[in-house]
Amino acid sequence: MFFGGEDPALAVLRFVQGMAVRGEWGGATLLAVENAPEHKRGFSSAVVQLGSPTGTILSSMIVAAVVALADKTSPSIVEAVGYAIAALVAFPFSGSWIPGAPP
Repeated sequence: MFFGGEDPALAVLRFVQGMAVRGEWGGATLLAVENAPEHKRGFSSAVVQLGSPTGTILSSMIVAAVVALADKTSPSIVEAVGYAIAALVAFPFSGSWIPGAPP
């Protein structure tokens, strides 16, 4: 359902997205360590490492909630607006809203 089977360019874009995440990981760790107080540098670098597992757990919970909603209402809701529900729930967890974050 994600790739649709009709457009193989989406698989390539998904691969590029995965490579970009790995490229940003080191920079995020460096930024966290450089901007943390000296006595909290280890903790700050560990928080970056928690990003991927936390995202996986949260996204799994969101998908489970959307599927449970679809079971109670209509199975077509997942195809129609499931992605929008997940995006709206995930937006507050994006790094763009963190107050006091370095530019």
